[in-house]
Amino acid sequence: MKEKLVIIGTGSLSGEVVDFVKRYDLYDIVGFSVDKKYIKNETHLGYPVYPLEELDSYIDKEQVKLFVSISWYQNMNRVKRAKYEELKAAGYHFANLISPTATVFAHEMGEGNWINDGCYIAFNSRIGNNNTFCHQTYLSHFSDVGDHNVFSARSNVAGSTTIGDQNYVGIGAIVFNKIIVGNKCVIGGGAIVKRNLPDFSLVVAADSIVKQKDTDSIEKYISLDHIKKTIGDEKIKK
Repeated sequence: MKEKLVIIGTGSLSGEVVDFVKRYDLYDIVGFSVDKKYIKNETHLGYPVYPLEELDSYIDKEQVKLFVSISWYQNMNRVKRAKYEELKAAGYHFANLISPTATVFAHEMGEGNWINDGCYIAFNSRIGNNNTFCHQTYLSHFSDVGDHNVFSARSNVAGSTTIGDQNYVGIGAIVFNKIIVGNKCVIGGGAIVKRNLPDFSLVVAADSIVKQKDTDSIEKYISLDHIKKTIGDEKIKK
């Protein structure tokens, strides 16, 4: 019998999570849950929506796992991180969503991770909690990944590399062997990182320039508001 799953969040990403879980028959989805003030309908995608404040009256914490489907574009995973930590502190357990097409040799893995199609997680690597590995991400051997990170499609992290918490690694970016990346860093798509990055670093892909930010501005860099300003609200809607 499959384990049961409640998905936290009913935004646009929730449909992708449902498709992924059902496509590979990973869990038995029993419903969604959001804060009561955000509930607009009693159901979402054909499943019931439970008020988060009362979730423990609907499910058994020891029998049903959660997965937080809040987008990483909400201030570089800050909202997703906060919801994960809130629910973890309340005693809930989280599901790892792992594609059967991924190859995973991690020595240690936490909870709430999403490992997409074609990913390769090499021997003796360690992965924390609430991370997203988009398709064809490569994490080499003896690497150490913290919590709440996002690795975009085809990003590459070389061996014996350390990645802190709440970082964003863009499409096709490369982080070299034995590099240490701090917390809340943004590595742009196609960037090549050859040296250690302190907290709140922004690496620009064109020439791998590293800019130093503070905690608020680095989070705003990966946010829906910033994207709208960059490419236009109408293109987002399309």
